[in-house]
Amino acid sequence: MSPVLKASLILLFVAQSRAAIDPTLKTQVEAEAVNVFSAVESVQTTHRGARGKYWQGLRTHTTIPTDGSVVTADRLNLTADGAGNVSWSAKGVTLAGGTRSAYEVHEYVGPRGVGYILIQWVVSGGATYFRSVDRGPEGRSHDWQEMVTP
Repeated sequence: MSPVLKASLILLFVAQSRAAIDPTLKTQVEAEAVNVFSAVESVQTTHRGARGKYWQGLRTHTTIPTDGSVVTADRLNLTADGAGNVSWSAKGVTLAGGTRSAYEVHEYVGPRGVGYILIQWVVSGGATYFRSVDRGPEGRSHDWQEMVTP
């Protein structure tokens, strides 16, 4: 196994969560995500039409919001690597008033075609959880999982 592959495998282990995200928090952040995902989908339609690829947005918060705390996104002006990518703010996705979760957006090119994934992050009861919503042909969506590190 190459050192790069081995290092990549060690960096992040994802396991189905044994402990569940708080049900009230889950309801709150999923309701919040409806508006964020809608805004991103609008951006993607325009961006792909103009640039031939999907927009990518870095994670919105340096520190992932915890236990339902509404936190102002502090990374909305950062730009993802790649030609034609601009910040959340430049795309008009402002997350005004703060959010209970952090978000990021990644384009992918897979065997079935091109798409993008919206990832939502939250900390609940000391554990970090994430879910992904796939907008493309690969079927990469998954429900809340706990991020487990070695």
